[in-house]
Amino acid sequence: MFHWLRDSYGFDVREVPDLSKVENEDIIKFTIYHPTSCEELCSPNFIPAWNHQAKLAVAGKEWLDCNARGVSKWTGLSFLMNYFGLTPDEVCCFGDNLNDIEMLQNAGESYAVSNARAEVIASAKHTCPPYWENGVLQVLKTFLKETTNPF
Repeated sequence: MFHWLRDSYGFDVREVPDLSKVENEDIIKFTIYHPTSCEELCSPNFIPAWNHQAKLAVAGKEWLDCNARGVSKWTGLSFLMNYFGLTPDEVCCFGDNLNDIEMLQNAGESYAVSNARAEVIASAKHTCPPYWENGVLQVLKTFLKETTNPF
């Protein structure tokens, strides 16, 4: 898993033999992984025990994201918007899981893929086809067609 995240996704991660011995490190996020049922396994004990101390969000059947309170994809996107002088109306985002809801609700244009959970689809302004149909690419191509000037 470590090598997959580091070598395939390019994450800046390090192996830590004993998490309780990490000192003076700025940990901004940790993620819990299980190959088939992370949410189901975390729901009975972990989520209720930590939900008031961290921002917990399911990020697929395999993942549970754990961020500092007040940190989400939307806060990250808001930082970039601020940096580039953009308003929410100038932003479009795409999502498929619970960790995308805040971003989908706040962006000017937002799309949930059609295979997303019902609450994710409800939080987006639009839906698009799933990844196996290149749904995001289909939407992005329409943006290019809208901005192409034939003159």
